[in-house]
Amino acid sequence: MRRIASFCLTIAALGATILTASTEGALATKSKQESLSSTVPAAGTQGAVVAAKTKLKSSKKSESLAASTQGARSAKTNQGRLVKSEKLTAGKQAALAARSKQNSLPKSESSSEVVSEAKRWIGTNPTGWDRVWCARFMNFVLKRTGHAQTGSDAASSFASYGRRLWGPQVGAIAVMKRGKNGGHVGVISGFDHSGNPIVISGNHNRCSGNSRGNGRCVGVAVYPRDRIYAYVMPR
Repeated sequence: MRRIASFCLTIAALGATILTASTEGALATKSKQESLSSTVPAAGTQGAVVAAKTKLKSSKKSESLAASTQGARSAKTNQGRLVKSEKLTAGKQAALAARSKQNSLPKSESSSEVVSEAKRWIGTNPTGWDRVWCARFMNFVLKRTGHAQTGSDAASSFASYGRRLWGPQVGAIAVMKRGKNGGHVGVISGFDHSGNPIVISGNHNRCSGNSRGNGRCVGVAVYPRDRIYAYVMPR
């Protein structure tokens, strides 16, 4: 009987041990599952953080690129404005230079008043002289346009008058040879197709209906260049 009782006690103790071990194993498994469950969300959270950082870096890179592009466009725009401003400044300076040059020229060179005044008297004799009066007419025109005169009735007096030129020019005074009849003088109003000066001068030719002086009047004609020995601009 004692042996049977001892055997029963041993079996009971073994059963309790097995139950305890089983319980501990179940608890360990449950703890491990809970640990794994908590690890998965942590890994997910870490992935979200990495993705957010990557997106932030990409956004910053895009902003930097946009800023760089905008800066390049702004620089290009400013450069275009600078070039345009320089062109306007150059154009303005050229215009001022041209105006300054024009203002520095003699009156007859910056306008056609001498030519215009001489044209007014074509077909007439405003001097009233009955002798050679081409130089007198030239002085008459110069006086009326506010220029200095030579004070002489000789055509040759204009060879040393005003500013000497190397060639013909509209508004310039042409001093000519006239063979045995002395010289002749007039103002250049243009050129023919061969480059010979067209000259307006007094005492040029006889005019019909002109009862003043010697019957000659102010006229216009083409003169060969080899006949003209001096070109001067009025002062």
